[in-house]
Amino acid sequence: MAIDLAREIGKGKNIVVVLPDSGTRYITKFYSDEWMKDNGFLDPTDRLGTVADLLGGKRPPVVTVLANDTARHAVELMKKHGISQLPVIEQGNKPIAMLHAVDLLQALLDGRHKLEEPISAVMKPLAGIVTLRTPVSRLKELFATDHVAIVKDGDRLAAILTKIDLIDWLGTRVSVR
Repeated sequence: MAIDLAREIGKGKNIVVVLPDSGTRYITKFYSDEWMKDNGFLDPTDRLGTVADLLGGKRPPVVTVLANDTARHAVELMKKHGISQLPVIEQGNKPIAMLHAVDLLQALLDGRHKLEEPISAVMKPLAGIVTLRTPVSRLKELFATDHVAIVKDGDRLAAILTKIDLIDWLGTRVSVR
């Protein structure tokens, strides 16, 4: 890497290469969560755990649609399950988009869409993607901008988390302590 950089920038330049040791001599400082937190390197809310901890091994079934499903079918699923958004998946349970009721409503009101048409015209790109290893503390910033967290396990849809899921989990954690 350093040799490649040296060739790229040419003669007459200095390159500094840092070769760190394993860190074993610093275990009481740099590997200490308390030291890291006290020195601003670790968000104290990261101690909440990960999305996998929040799910607790439970993976409730996620209601999904396909891009070629009709808007009518999506509305029926939303009504039946009391939800306002649906992940759009493709083969292999791979999430590719989201269908939000508010976007469908706007398209219907504007006359840009009909209930018999596929949802592909009104679905939105995925936002709010997290993994099972994502710190729970990151959900706060995500929920400030998105409606749900789309939890992926590799390429597959693992779960959907909402603000109420996080509130419920935090309430359970506090009452157990």
